[in-house]
Amino acid sequence: MIVDIIATIAGSSVATLLPKDALQQTTLQAVLEKQLVPAPTLEEVQSLWVEATAVLAGGSGSQTAPKHSRPNEVSPTKRLPHPPKFSGKKDSTIICTRSWFNVLMRYFDLMHMDPFEHIEYFMTGKAQIWASDILEMHRSGKKPLTRDTLRAAFLLQYGDTQRNTAMAARDRLHAHEHDMKPTESVAEYTQRFHDVLREAKDMDKADQISWYIKGLVPTLRGRCATDDEGKDWQDLDKCILYATGQEVRWKAGKDKSATVELKAATVTTPKPKQPYQKRPPPRSQQGWQSISKKPRTEQTSDKPSGTKCRYCHGFKKPGQSWQDHVADCTKAIKAEAEKKLALAAKLESKMQE
Repeated sequence: MIVDIIATIAGSSVATLLPKDALQQTTLQAVLEKQLVPAPTLEEVQSLWVEATAVLAGGSGSQTAPKHSRPNEVSPTKRLPHPPKFSGKKDSTIICTRSWFNVLMRYFDLMHMDPFEHIEYFMTGKAQIWASDILEMHRSGKKPLTRDTLRAAFLLQYGDTQRNTAMAARDRLHAHEHDMKPTESVAEYTQRFHDVLREAKDMDKADQISWYIKGLVPTLRGRCATDDEGKDWQDLDKCILYATGQEVRWKAGKDKSATVELKAATVTTPKPKQPYQKRPPPRSQQGWQSISKKPRTEQTSDKPSGTKCRYCHGFKKPGQSWQDHVADCTKAIKAEAEKKLALAAKLESKMQE
């Protein structure tokens, strides 16, 4: 509104008048009656005149302000992004309903908006129907609301009332869901840890520091167990700052050791001496064999070749059939058995004598 008033004063002939002249202020009142509804009183015109002439170039309004020196006419609603609309369910833009409602209330305060008049315009679907019903009861006087009761009603409808958030946050700590991952930095881990602490605001400082150190990777956990003097930490922020510095030193040490290993790998090492070996025997036409020895294929064997007999475990004679060999083998076995029986009988008779 003040921007419109300044523009009106700057574009009218009364901009050249002095601010304390009653006649001039009356003339200004006539000019502004077309711009303001309802019509301003003389006291309001006096106040607006002082504010307008103080902003104009020249102080007392002796000349029209140049176009480039006038205040920015961009509306605050265009500079401050409004919160996303809530449909009654969480999504990628609204992860926590409690945080969304708190941000919306702060937005109303910054924009000088009444939450009981505008909250339903930031909701869609079933959430908008719920807001319309509860605001209708508020306007009719059946169930008057305050900011606190409105917040309680919203959280009762859409908040997480199944579980105490502080206890749920402690369960996450005991389950090690907040632990630092090998691929993330201390800053990223600290951000996730603060998300947990935001839900457990009643946790004391000693437990906060203890859980923070437990969640660090093993290399940093040992380095950050105490301060440089060997004393326990008393401040979480100092512990976080110390862990960040230790992370920088640790990464610098890793890079240095990797460089040393790379240099050691690139140094050429002398080849080890080969042990003394005898010269292999000269190679003949048949392969790596001794010349004085004949190849196995040329050696003759007196042993008959072929399949062995299963009775005598011998071989059949050249040109003999297996039937004839079996008959001869059976006779030989029988004769051998009779010979053994006769010998046994003879020995038995001698023993009886």
